[in-house]
Amino acid sequence: MIRYGVITAVLCASALGSGAIADVTVDVGRFSNTHPVPAYSYTGAWSEYVSSSEIDGRTVLDIDITGIMSQAGEQYLRSITIRDFGNNSYGPLSPGADIDYVELLGMSSNLNLEAAYSGPTPDHLDETSDELMQRLQSLDAFGGANQRDDDVYVSLGNQGMLNLMIKESGNSQESGGIDPNSGGLASGGYILRIAEAGAYERFTVHLETSSIPAPAAAPVLAGMMTAWRRRRR
Repeated sequence: MIRYGVITAVLCASALGSGAIADVTVDVGRFSNTHPVPAYSYTGAWSEYVSSSEIDGRTVLDIDITGIMSQAGEQYLRSITIRDFGNNSYGPLSPGADIDYVELLGMSSNLNLEAAYSGPTPDHLDETSDELMQRLQSLDAFGGANQRDDDVYVSLGNQGMLNLMIKESGNSQESGGIDPNSGGLASGGYILRIAEAGAYERFTVHLETSSIPAPAAAPVLAGMMTAWRRRRR
């Protein structure tokens, strides 16, 4: 007799491919800069893990990834998504939230972030990860800048999305994910640092997590297939 529960699990795992099984997205919340620097607005469930500071006259947000994931009960961080909230100012230049700077503090030297953009801002659609990361690597936004003539930030556009994937250096494949509870900064795990160029432009942050790192998915799938074959006999 065929056990449909096993087949369903196999099909789900197959659909995920090399990705982790049982992926979970953690909604960190909605952010925007206010006045004066480094004041900010936050709506979400993790306020105790969010703080800000003034760096070079700009508001820089620090999000305690380790604290949030520990409370959420999630183990491996796979990627980070920053998305325009959908009710900002939209025009041909600097539409929506303009992400000026992103860094994941605590990440080991064998890992790096790779960026991908999806959304309505045409200037970013054909940009490579290196080009997008060039825009995000320093606090260099200035008055009058725009995404077309300057490479100082990523303009998300109406509900546009910036995805930051954790990759092994020199490897195009996603890493298995980082476990915020087993490494990172000596003072407190992993910190996501973000700066948005303007004020009152709202964006959201989500963490894509899993309970099994990507390289482990293949043997888990193989085990499921073996169990399924045995139960058919």
